[in-house]
Amino acid sequence: MKIAEFFESKEIALPKGGAENANCTFDRFLAGLFRGYIAHVKTLDDLEFAGICEEAKKSVGSIRLLSTGIVAAVKHYLQGFPHLAYQEFESAIRVAQIDKLITNLSGYTPGPGGPFDNHLECTLHPPMYRLRADRTSAATGTLSRKDIFHVPFEKRRVVRNQRYSIAGLPSLYLGSSIWIAWEELGRPDLGSTFVSRFRFAETTSILDFQLPPLWAWKLHEYVLRQSKVSPTPPRLDELQERYDSGFIASYISL
Repeated sequence: MKIAEFFESKEIALPKGGAENANCTFDRFLAGLFRGYIAHVKTLDDLEFAGICEEAKKSVGSIRLLSTGIVAAVKHYLQGFPHLAYQEFESAIRVAQIDKLITNLSGYTPGPGGPFDNHLECTLHPPMYRLRADRTSAATGTLSRKDIFHVPFEKRRVVRNQRYSIAGLPSLYLGSSIWIAWEELGRPDLGSTFVSRFRFAETTSILDFQLPPLWAWKLHEYVLRQSKVSPTPPRLDELQERYDSGFIASYISL
């Protein structure tokens, strides 16, 4: 299977749905998805991208270990042992090569101008936004700067489970646009919404989940095409460093 066909296939596409209609438990549902994914990785055969295919096939063992660890973690969580789930996942991720999926975010430094400036700012130097919807504070004007930060630790009892946090542990959720943050809050009335903007004072490393598989591949293809343009566009080196063949190989293995 060609690399492009691999990334365009429905088996690889994310996000996945269908768990609510499955006739098995969620851990078994995931295990089935992982088996199908590994089978697809084994079919990779593309002379133009032979290096990526070779690395992907070499990683089948680590993909299987990571998949097994994720399924085991989900099983622990479903059985009511979140601490064991975390330990299982931490152990599994240690076998994976996650370096290429680590993004270093920093404050934006304007470049000489070029077609990639907007993408680089959004991807590597994003301003971050936080919204809070509060009708009472909007009416009285009593909201302070500290009120738009995360829930204070002395009030941790009010923190509920969210996608990336657990009950009782305050987290600072930030969005890369005001629109995204507004959507996350369920589209509250704008008249009762407060907005704060954050920028990075120092470089911060994150595990980057933002690109669906097909977008990751299309971006890599785009960078390859632009590298053949003469003269090369300004700041192309920043994109090349981030979205090279090693990135694609790591993406497949993870």
